[in-house]
Amino acid sequence: MPDLPGFGRRQKTIEIDGVQYKITQLGATTGGQVMFRLGRAFAAIIAGLRVGNLTVDTLDPADFDFLVKVMQPTTDVGITDTRGDGQVKWHKLTVDFDEHFAGRYPQMLEWLKGTLEANFGPLQDALGSLFRGAAALSDSKPQKESTGSPGDSSSPPV
Repeated sequence: MPDLPGFGRRQKTIEIDGVQYKITQLGATTGGQVMFRLGRAFAAIIAGLRVGNLTVDTLDPADFDFLVKVMQPTTDVGITDTRGDGQVKWHKLTVDFDEHFAGRYPQMLEWLKGTLEANFGPLQDALGSLFRGAAALSDSKPQKESTGSPGDSSSPPV
């Protein structure tokens, strides 16, 4: 495919507690899988939003595991060389994910939120669009017609 302006995977760098994370966007296929697999649950866990009675507890552990595994390879961690040239050295987060976030669960959630924002934009805006689209789809589904109720004049006598 030719290099077209405005196309391609973008990168976003975020900083969490002095650690830099360079996040590369997912491809369209994987990004679509993330969006549809998580649906409303991704709104609750990442954006801290409430949709109806949806809470953080609605995210299945398998969905969380899926998200973490999909997002790890998209992230490089930048460590500043304080003993040498002072340059930032980048390495894949997949190399030491468990050690990197051990005991740092709030930072892990912040990283996960950053990966979703790098892929889907500001979450509140993206989620608002997603929910409006889902509501429009559900409103456009044909309603099942009633066949009458007991006591209706068209019902045969019992």
